[in-house]
Amino acid sequence: MTHLRLKFLGSPEVTFAGDLLKFRSRKVLGLLIYLVVTGERQSREKLVDLLWPGSDYQRGMASLRNSIARLKKSLEPAGDFLLAERGYVGFDFSQPHALDVAQLQAALSTDTSLAKQLDMLTRYRGDFLAGFALPDAPDFEQWVMQQRMLMSQQWELLFTTAAQQQLDAGIAQAALETATRLAHIIPTSETAAQLQMRAFALSGNPTAALRVFAQFQ
Repeated sequence: MTHLRLKFLGSPEVTFAGDLLKFRSRKVLGLLIYLVVTGERQSREKLVDLLWPGSDYQRGMASLRNSIARLKKSLEPAGDFLLAERGYVGFDFSQPHALDVAQLQAALSTDTSLAKQLDMLTRYRGDFLAGFALPDAPDFEQWVMQQRMLMSQQWELLFTTAAQQQLDAGIAQAALETATRLAHIIPTSETAAQLQMRAFALSGNPTAALRVFAQFQ
């Protein structure tokens, strides 16, 4: 079955049947992102305050109505994914879709296999909404920063968990590669350094482990 695919980990991309869907404006895309990532119906008043701060009531509501109509048009090839009720707007999660943010969270489940964790790690494309901004919507920008920090922590945890399992299995080279990727993504990660040192020690290279240790002194 063909799914609507939403990728927000990295530069935002929304595709259907292999085609990149286009949005009339960044506000329209921002509306979709917020509805999908929060996972809840949102009041129209809250959305106006979030995306069109400072607008008077009628102008803000008109902007939201226009954006909802444009968002519906953009998503039309995939189906009707918007639940635009009186006073509220939401995303219809019952329809076929794939969301990378949800996939990352699922990969952190304690019963997720190492293979599935490693598969998720191959999908890392950068920070949440990398390169996307709405400078005239400061509350939205603050929300993005909070989500970006949270998802950075989730990525670090996933890399750490996978590398730890590789070390426990005695797969030193694979663990080193996983830990090194984490170190490149988060250069300040002490956890990445610790994993690298353990992987070097396990592979019989204590000199390299000491070099990593020295970098954090």
